[in-house]
Amino acid sequence: MGKKFAMLAALALVLVLGPVMIASSGSFNGKWYSSGEMGNSALEDIFSDNDWDTAKSGEGLKVTTPEGRVFLVEWDTGKNLMAYVAYYNFNAGVTNNQKMKLVNRINDEVVFCKAMVDKDGDLRFEYYLRYETGLSNRQILDAAQFFIMTTRFAVAKKD
Repeated sequence: MGKKFAMLAALALVLVLGPVMIASSGSFNGKWYSSGEMGNSALEDIFSDNDWDTAKSGEGLKVTTPEGRVFLVEWDTGKNLMAYVAYYNFNAGVTNNQKMKLVNRINDEVVFCKAMVDKDGDLRFEYYLRYETGLSNRQILDAAQFFIMTTRFAVAKKD
């Protein structure tokens, strides 16, 4: 009960503070992006309007927040999905068994994003956002900020 309560309390704090942090850091003109407008150029505009840096990364976009948090945006245009992706390195000497135990614990306790070990042995987080009918700039930024907070919370589960 204690762990679940702590997780729910942290989640409630994120839900309350997350939008406040975002709203204080940029412009929210309520611009709507249709599914046909979704892509790297739309995201570059949205993130740069809020002082986040962007750079092309393969087919997607590398995004850096003013606080230095980095994540990627990847696209599955056939399914109208954009994915927020973050990578973390494991400490040297961590076994595959330890990696899988951590990933399983994260996936059991943190429901907003999915954790996995990628082919290079790094910890990968992803969250998919459907844009079938389009998204507003606020939805895109709120989801990105919440993804960042959730991955930070999940990485703290390493102990």
